[in-house]
Amino acid sequence: MADPDQPSSSSPSPGTRRKGTIDQEREYLKLVKYTFGSGDDVRYPAFSGVMKGYNKGKYDTLEIILFARAFFEGHHELLTGFNILLPRGYSIDSVAPEMDLPEKMRDIVDSVTAMHKVKTRLQNDKPCYNSFLDLLNKFHRNLCSDQIVHKELPIIFHDYPDLIAELQIFFR
Repeated sequence: MADPDQPSSSSPSPGTRRKGTIDQEREYLKLVKYTFGSGDDVRYPAFSGVMKGYNKGKYDTLEIILFARAFFEGHHELLTGFNILLPRGYSIDSVAPEMDLPEKMRDIVDSVTAMHKVKTRLQNDKPCYNSFLDLLNKFHRNLCSDQIVHKELPIIFHDYPDLIAELQIFFR
């Protein structure tokens, strides 16, 4: 269970070493966290979730490069610095710019972002947040259908209509 805040010298693919040293990786990840990890900014949790998936082998190097390009758009220093996390032989510039972020990664970033938004908005409404987590848990354990989720979300989030609309797209 690799954590992007605690880089390791091993890469997701056996026999391939990363370009950066452990200290360089740590410094880079601190910079990303400093840039995106404060307040209500939901980008660092999304980045962290995708990097954990990459370290577990859920994404290949091409997908992670495409993700980094989209994620760090407008942050040239972070984008070029991302190269130290890549295996030798890869760089941000080695992938054609016209390629799109794969749908599965976009969905993950969107869902992580939505969950962080719910947690932030409901930090002072624990009963509502706990009800939502219970419903989500039932759905993931196949104890309720997406139709039930669509019925329950307006009840749980009656004071948060914007969250209802945002979350219903994940239960189609």
